[in-house]
Amino acid sequence: MLLSLHIENIAVAQKIDIDFKNGFIVLTGETGAGKSIIINSLNLILGAKPSKDMIRKGENKAMVSALFGEFDGITLKRIEELGVELDSPEILIQRDVTDEGKSSSKINGRSISVSLLKDLSKYLINIHGQHDSQTLLSPGNHILFLDNFAGVEKELEEYSIVYEKVNGIKSKIAELSKDEQNKQRTIDLLKYQINDIDNAKLKPGEEEKLEETKKYIQNSEKIIKSIKVIQVSLAYSEKGISAVDQMKRAVSSLKYVADFVPDSSKYIDRLEECISEVTDIAELAAGSISGEFENLENPTEKLNKIENRLYQLSRLKSKYGSSVEDILEYKNKIVEDLDNIIFADEKIEKLKNELSGEMAGLSKLADILTEKRKKAAKILEKKIMDELKFLEMSKVAFEIKIDKNFEGDGGVRYSSKGGDDIEFLIATNPGEPTKPLERIASGGELSRIMLALKSVFAKKDGIDTLIFDEIDTGISGRTAEKVGVKLKSIAKDIQVICVTHSAQIASLADTHFLIEKHEVAGRSATIIKELNKEERIKEIARIMGGITITDSVINTAKEMINRNIN
Repeated sequence: MLLSLHIENIAVAQKIDIDFKNGFIVLTGETGAGKSIIINSLNLILGAKPSKDMIRKGENKAMVSALFGEFDGITLKRIEELGVELDSPEILIQRDVTDEGKSSSKINGRSISVSLLKDLSKYLINIHGQHDSQTLLSPGNHILFLDNFAGVEKELEEYSIVYEKVNGIKSKIAELSKDEQNKQRTIDLLKYQINDIDNAKLKPGEEEKLEETKKYIQNSEKIIKSIKVIQVSLAYSEKGISAVDQMKRAVSSLKYVADFVPDSSKYIDRLEECISEVTDIAELAAGSISGEFENLENPTEKLNKIENRLYQLSRLKSKYGSSVEDILEYKNKIVEDLDNIIFADEKIEKLKNELSGEMAGLSKLADILTEKRKKAAKILEKKIMDELKFLEMSKVAFEIKIDKNFEGDGGVRYSSKGGDDIEFLIATNPGEPTKPLERIASGGELSRIMLALKSVFAKKDGIDTLIFDEIDTGISGRTAEKVGVKLKSIAKDIQVICVTHSAQIASLADTHFLIEKHEVAGRSATIIKELNKEERIKEIARIMGGITITDSVINTAKEMINRNIN
């Protein structure tokens, strides 16, 4: 639900902070006091397009933030599906607007796109104003509401599995059913590519080995020279000044003075070990030269062959993949593609037989959905009619139309939700045919119809905060009181916030906020405060009274509030 709202520099509001509670909340105030500021600010949170005109005069930036929490399971699942990670059990949405009309959005301090903001906020809060087109007015959403009411999750899941299989088979058939001209062109192209790759006789790891050999050849002269230096220095000097020669001379000298130098035998042993180790190193170095370089004939010719081969590999990579392994993998794929095309007719026939079986299953599951929807629709129609009757619209007829969604050829068009076309219809006057909800013209009727629908669907759509902006438009007296009673009833399950001019509705509130405009430092400023019982009595009396508020009006306001206190 909505826990708090912070507003800075929106219209005449310099700074407003509102802490919301659960239950039924009303906001009242004089016309022009700034009630629209609250709704406009919440619309920004919902992702509405900002305007630089909404910024308080003299300021270059405005900001709105709303804190949401106490999520139920449905809302948490939807938030998770959108990829929004919750570091805490609450979500803080912030929207900044500049005097250039630009805006930025954040969730828990992280920047997000407006599209993600819209997707998220529609699961957190729903605003119904006199002229708003809400989700319930969109025919495309009616099937979702009916399914929620009907409880067909299991049936939809079973249907969806088969629906995905059907779509997969159709895609395969479409891919295989290319026209003959394109088919032959594709065959020729694939055969050329396969031959092109086969002729190269590629081997995994070949390119890396060629690059290494190329590097050796390019540096062979320096390498041979360096290794010969190693040999001469260690053991194979013709002038007899190698390390081995020097160590041998040291050994001879030690043997000569062995009788005079303590532990000379140990020194001799250690030197002879060094002589053996150094000789091995020199021989290994010599072996590497003979193995890699001394027998290298025509290094320039071999280098040219390597360069040509690398160029060939580079050409193939530019066409078929970023490495030899990728090229070979691509070849395996197109071999399979070629096989599919050559034997397409046989495979298409097999797929069509498979599709026929799956379509039979899909049709059966869709019929099960239709049957459950029709049964639920009858119950839902009655519930909504009862709600409308309570709201003084007893002459209204409400109907849920369920038709098969037919293709042009007369077959059923199956979607991810089945084969049904569902729409809510209504007639507000006796004898008139029912019409789509979105064609209802009267603001007062539309508000009550929306309220009736919301009464039935409360908690079904997973939205925990419902806002009605001036739902009392076009109604008064008994009807207004019934609207208030219905709003308070809905508020037992979800948070309901109502901007109203009706004393009957306001008197039923669990929490009552007053919006006023005052002059602060020579400028108008909107402020909002929560009213206690005595303040509520005065405000209800103001709404009911004229120029002069009499004791009688005060007593009536007091009686209305006392009557509605739980």
